[in-house]
Amino acid sequence: MGMTVSADILDCMEESTSYNGIISIFTTNQIESIDKAVKRPGRISSIYTLDYPSIETKKKILKLHMRYYKFNISYDELYKKLAYIIKKDITGAVIANILLSIKQHAIS
Repeated sequence: MGMTVSADILDCMEESTSYNGIISIFTTNQIESIDKAVKRPGRISSIYTLDYPSIETKKKILKLHMRYYKFNISYDELYKKLAYIIKKDITGAVIANILLSIKQHAIS
């Protein structure tokens, strides 16, 4: 993460302290790249780590997103084709992007 991003985060944090009752939530998938000045006690009170969804949850996400696309393939067939990807550490957003890419490729 570049110094500009860290500086921008620090500016936002400093600005939000002037408001009582405001809770700031920051998210990242690269916590190790955030400058220590941003993560020091007094600036961030809690850090929570969320794991990738389980394979069963990813199957449900795949089924959910399949409802929005009209594929000429069943869920079971598509799952078999994507099983090697689903078993990797990926998020639900990645699964949604994969299906969108498949649909866009099919259209073009």
